[in-house]
This record gives sequence, C-alpha cells and structure tokens, in this order.
Amino acid sequence: MITNRLVRYQVADDLKAVDEDEFATWLRPDETIELLTRQLDITAAYALIRNQLISGKLRSAATVAIFSFEVGKSSSTDRCPIPSVMWETYPAEDMQIMCATGEARTESHQGGRASIHGLKFCRSDVIEMLAYFQPAATTNVPEIRPSRLSNSRRTGRPVNAWWEDLLIEMCRQLYAGDLKPFRQADIEKSMSEWIALEGYSASETAVRTRARKLFHAIHGEN
Repeated sequence: MITNRLVRYQVADDLKAVDEDEFATWLRPDETIELLTRQLDITAAYALIRNQLISGKLRSAATVAIFSFEVGKSSSTDRCPIPSVMWETYPAEDMQIMCATGEARTESHQGGRASIHGLKFCRSDVIEMLAYFQPAATTNVPEIRPSRLSNSRRTGRPVNAWWEDLLIEMCRQLYAGDLKPFRQADIEKSMSEWIALEGYSASETAVRTRARKLFHAIHGEN
C-alpha cells in the first residue's frame, strides 16, 4: 500500500520534472480525444484514457501541479508527472471536463490530493494506444483531415498519396534539427509516429523501405 508519506516522497524526490523539450511534444487531453475518436466513440475514448491513467500505461504530467498530503502542507511543481495512484478515484463523469479543459482535481485512496493545471499525456503512450486500433489493411484508408478529404474527392488523389506529405515532414524535421537519425530505426520511429498521429495506416515493410532509402540518401549511400 502506498502511504501519504510515500506518495509525498515520490512527488518530491522520485518524480522529476519532465524535460521541457519533451514536454512540449506531449499531447493535451483534447488533442488525445480528437485522435482516439477517429477509431472509437467518445464514451469509449474517455473510458480508455481513464483506465490507462489508472494502470500507469498512459503517463501524465501537468504544466503546474499542486500536491497536498497533510493539512496545511502542499507543494507546487512544474511539469511534474502525476502518479497513477492519483487517478484511482477520479470520477468517470468528470472525464469530459478534464479532457476539454486540461484541469483536474484528483486524490488517492490514501488521501493525497492534486490540483492539476495544463495536463498533458505522453506522446509515445498515446501513439501506442492509437496503434492498437489502426486497421491492418494499408489500402482504402480514408483521408482524415477534412481539407485533404475534399481535395482527394475533387482531384481524384490516389489512396496513400500522403506518403509524399510524410517525406516532406521528414525533410522538415531533418532541416529543423528535430530529427537527428543515427540509425535507420530513428527515421522509422519518426515516420510511424507521424502516420499514427495523422490517422493513417501502413505496413512495417512499407515504412522500413522508405526509411532505408531516406537514411541512405542522408549518408550518401547507394
């Protein structure tokens, strides 16, 4: 059992602030909901987020979190991870408000309380959730963004034409220094994240083939 004292110790000493650059890539609750509802109905999306938070499979952190463990004692922490124990008693009926505002008040079974402001979810954990619901097929994938959908219908844009968009994004990341691939796998990871976040689907082989060509082009290999 996690006691008040242990929770306080974890927050103060073990739960170090998320790196500022990494935290900037984490997703707000409303962004996460928008992505999940491409595959799930809204009620199921709220339930999934809540269950993943409680299980610790979806890591969360707050721009500012104020923790209280004893009367008159509290601490304020920036970019602090929220322990999964703090989500155990969070009401399911409050998920809609939390996802819309990024604000929440939680407490553990042991009485610790947290006032959360500017909540975000770990980007890689969200991508992992999305990957579970991605269809296996790589053809006839619907365009997700309305603007892309309308353009596709008007001009007859071929299915999977988004590969060009993906390569342009990889070039942007390389130019901006956001992507610094030391291995081909680094490019594969960045490609797969973009595909998942855009709501597309592609086989591992298709991603690997393009990542290999790009990696070889960067390093001047034939």
